[in-house]
Amino acid sequence: MSKSLKEIIFTLIYLYSGAFSVKFLHYLLLFTFLSASQLPASEINYSKIVLDDIEITEGWVREVPQGNPNTAGYLKIKNSRKEEIKLINVKAEFAEMSEFHLMKQEYGIMKMTPLKDGVLIPASSTVSLEPGGMHIMFMKLNTSLKLSEKHIIHLTFENIGDISISMIVKKISSTNFHTKD
Repeated sequence: MSKSLKEIIFTLIYLYSGAFSVKFLHYLLLFTFLSASQLPASEINYSKIVLDDIEITEGWVREVPQGNPNTAGYLKIKNSRKEEIKLINVKAEFAEMSEFHLMKQEYGIMKMTPLKDGVLIPASSTVSLEPGGMHIMFMKLNTSLKLSEKHIIHLTFENIGDISISMIVKKISSTNFHTKD
């Protein structure tokens, strides 16, 4: 079992201590099996984390050329609760700074704006952080990110706490770093 997989399992156990359920154990076993598989990156099912009525899926980080100080990360968050939730912080060991950003067009020019208040996920909805829109900006990288590597990302939700997810490094296939592939 890889070191990062052990970290994920211990983090999950810590987060869920005292609140084990059959559903949680099912997802933990499924995640362990998928993470330990030797499938090529294109065939790996992205990790899926479910905490109560919050589901986080399809997490990935863009590969960057050697020496590039920044990259972006993407994922989907499904909120099945009857009230909105807010994602207020993100951390990754491979970056000195991590922020939520929004790409938007103003007067014909694409601009990237930090989302200082975090990301709001309305009740009974799914929010996608994706190229060309909202995303996670990882800045001042302290290591190179290699294709198919997995990295642990720590997400903090207001009034809920921390959730860690494994995100895989994928190749950039578009010519513009912040457009949809």
